[in-house]
Amino acid sequence: MRLRITGRIYLHPRVLDLPRAQQLFWYTHECAHQIFGPGEAAADCWAVQQGKIQGWLSRVELTRLNLSFRQFPRDAAHADGAARIAYMEKCFAK
Repeated sequence: MRLRITGRIYLHPRVLDLPRAQQLFWYTHECAHQIFGPGEAAADCWAVQQGKIQGWLSRVELTRLNLSFRQFPRDAAHADGAARIAYMEKCFAK
């Protein structure tokens, strides 16, 4: 969903069509890459934790986010959707 250029975040315009919590998740996820580097698990976890702390990611919103992840395939940089969901659930529980 992003083009990596240090210090800049580019989000696909389709992100703006998502529900607000998912928009914020993806923005925060990309911010996490600026802080922690390319690791997807760290970016997912930090975005979920920040959403919980800041109040824009409730249990209901996390469930909705998880539904959007179910069909994500595994690739060289990303775990499959089911693995990402399981990890985000653990991060939310912390």
